[in-house]
Amino acid sequence: MKFNFTKKTKWIISVVAVIIVATTGIIIYQNNSPKVFTQPEYVKEVVIQNDNFNNLLNEFLDQVANYNGSVESTQKLEETASRFKTFYNGLETKLKPHVPNSSKEHYNKMLDAYKIYLEAIELYRKAMPKKLSDERNQLITDAKNKLKEAQEAMKNIK
Repeated sequence: MKFNFTKKTKWIISVVAVIIVATTGIIIYQNNSPKVFTQPEYVKEVVIQNDNFNNLLNEFLDQVANYNGSVESTQKLEETASRFKTFYNGLETKLKPHVPNSSKEHYNKMLDAYKIYLEAIELYRKAMPKKLSDERNQLITDAKNKLKEAQEAMKNIK
């Protein structure tokens, strides 16, 4: 069986095929692209993430307060410190695509504040295993100051 298509028929088939391919592409793109949150959804997610962060921070600060210099205590401190980096990276990769345009400035300021927290955590992480000395005391003082700076930065986000 042989089909003899006229130029007009070939043209119509081509246009229909292009429309089908384009429509399929658009549907796939929309299903795979991240959904931008509404303002209330964004605020809810930020509150949840902040609660998670505060719980992690409290756990870390408890470990700092109870640090005894043992290998186990040092490992625990290291593991908890690494979870902060995971948290921060999660905000960058998982939350960023969902941030509404009206909240981009808030999101960027929030990340900046969390970066300061990461610096404080890193200072504590470096200080705790050191022997009691002026260097350790200075690192702990710097960490406390950086922590206060991060808390202030977080309070000033609008």
